[in-house]
Amino acid sequence: MIRQPKWTRREIDDLKKLYETGIPYQTIADTLRRTVSAIKTRGQMCGLRRPRRFARKEIEDLKAYAANLGLDETVLPTNPTALRLLIRLAKTGVSSKLALDKMCSVGESARNKAIQSLSSLGLVFVDDFCSPAEVILKRKAYRTRPEPVLADHDQIKMGVLPTMTKLHIELDAWLPACYEDEASIEENRAFIVRQLQNAQSGDVSPADFYSIFYSMNWK
Repeated sequence: MIRQPKWTRREIDDLKKLYETGIPYQTIADTLRRTVSAIKTRGQMCGLRRPRRFARKEIEDLKAYAANLGLDETVLPTNPTALRLLIRLAKTGVSSKLALDKMCSVGESARNKAIQSLSSLGLVFVDDFCSPAEVILKRKAYRTRPEPVLADHDQIKMGVLPTMTKLHIELDAWLPACYEDEASIEENRAFIVRQLQNAQSGDVSPADFYSIFYSMNWK
């Protein structure tokens, strides 16, 4: 049997966040690159508890709604709060944390836990540099979605960023294909432009910037 590496503090923190979502053990194992057995053992050692069972029909209805919006049902969490946030983000694209509280009727603590778990799963991108902080869905959250031609795979792997002119040209075609109303298009454009600026200044990694548009599974 291959001996697995020791758990790092960051991995344990991620495990705690993922445990609270109620997602399957296998999904947690795939995310942390551990075996299911290792996940369960470490969870017991840390005294972690899975969340209480929510009404199955509520979860099934939320998942069905999310899938109907184009989200990938294979990566959806089973926590209703996290599902509601995903659904809202699928409709608007980008949203502030405060707006999510109002739209989804959740408290700040529940919202933060849900966003942390979604971030650990690689489903959302959180911009804490702006005020109020904003959240957007990453390409990984979608079953299928058009992809802009910002760079080829080799350039993305090397961290080569597009020019601002190139970004605007691609967004002119990509955003209307993703969102129907003009307000959402402009809000998402402003968010994405800001992320390119953050990536150019080194505050955001090129990989995080590109994860908004590409699944990154080929990396």
